[in-house]
Amino acid sequence: MSHRCSHLLLLTALLFATAVALVASPLPPNVVASTSPNGRFLILTQREFDSLDPDAVRRVVRTTYQVLDREPFLNAKDRLTAAVPFWSETASSWRIALDGADGRQLFWPLISDDGQTVVLVGITPGSFGQSVLRIYKKRQFTGTLVRAFMLADLWTPEHRSPDSMSIETDATPKWFSGGSLAFSPDSHFLLYHTQWSETLQIRLSDGQVTRAH
Repeated sequence: MSHRCSHLLLLTALLFATAVALVASPLPPNVVASTSPNGRFLILTQREFDSLDPDAVRRVVRTTYQVLDREPFLNAKDRLTAAVPFWSETASSWRIALDGADGRQLFWPLISDDGQTVVLVGITPGSFGQSVLRIYKKRQFTGTLVRAFMLADLWTPEHRSPDSMSIETDATPKWFSGGSLAFSPDSHFLLYHTQWSETLQIRLSDGQVTRAH
């Protein structure tokens, strides 16, 4: 190999390494639990894998989101006084189980103050054709999907790029970055304040979206 070819190969490798370094970014945190704003409920993420060997290359086959109640210790004989909250699985507890591709998608869970609604916030880039937001309502001991949202359901055309033109890397801000999500005080709506200072009011009973003007 000539000296010129070796130099070109080295330059190409350096450029590639520089490009990779420019887009490299820490992975998102592995969020597995959150509490309702009033602290009455906790939602816990549990993942099942296709292998029990922790050293093997494993795939997620199911993800369960378990809603737990804050333990009030109504019976004095069972009460443990401590400066930390305790969480119990009670007769009113419920869960959401996602299998297959849905179970492998990464969501961060939110639970409403009344414990009746779970919102799953998608971390996987929305341009991959996956839902970015899911609403579930309690139906006895399980959750029923109310609606799954794509970016096109939440963002106006001027705020989203065609899938064929968008490039997602681990350094790309998440779709909710710069905005906020919050339940209304009565737990009837999810309020999404976008990074463009728009407000979307999402009705939790049916997923209807209203834009504030």
